[in-house]
Amino acid sequence: VSRRRRHTKTASTSAAAAQIHSVSRRMLRPALRYYVFKNAIVYDKIEVLDLYIYRMGMQLGDYSYATAVGIMKSVVSVVMLAIANLLARRVRGTSIV
Repeated sequence: VSRRRRHTKTASTSAAAAQIHSVSRRMLRPALRYYVFKNAIVYDKIEVLDLYIYRMGMQLGDYSYATAVGIMKSVVSVVMLAIANLLARRVRGTSIV
């Protein structure tokens, strides 16, 4: 019985990890695909946070502002992951941390 219980706990832990990873992928989506497909037709319509940070820091030279926005993005990401972990713990009974 303990063997089966251990397997169930591992499966639910990996499901919780998948849920948390899903949240992090949404927040930390690579900006490269937006940068590659950004052209004159859609230039004023595409603006994601990563491209905004890049444009402010590298193109406009406002390094301190771009750094602050990047740090805030990281803080929001950590808070969202903590919330996803808390929800996983409440719903499934297990969590990553």
